[in-house]
Amino acid sequence: MATVKTSEIKDEKKEVKNYHVTPKKDSSDWQVKGAGNDRATKLFSTQKEAIAYAKELAEKKFGTVYIHGENGRVRDTLKFANKKPKK
Repeated sequence: MATVKTSEIKDEKKEVKNYHVTPKKDSSDWQVKGAGNDRATKLFSTQKEAIAYAKELAEKKFGTVYIHGENGRVRDTLKFANKKPKK
């Protein structure tokens, strides 16, 4: 029987990452931010581009994308927790 180290279990849990697509303040750009991050991961000129990028990231990390409207409120969520990551 194989032994699993506690550190390996913790590392697997760290892989889950959630992302927010939000309008950038004082700009017409849209940003993708990792949950808990102060700075944007990347900026885009359209929300559609930002959503596509956030989906790629979330699929790799079994995460969720929170899509915010121009008013800042969450208008949609995309969950990838049960899907296998793309290689």
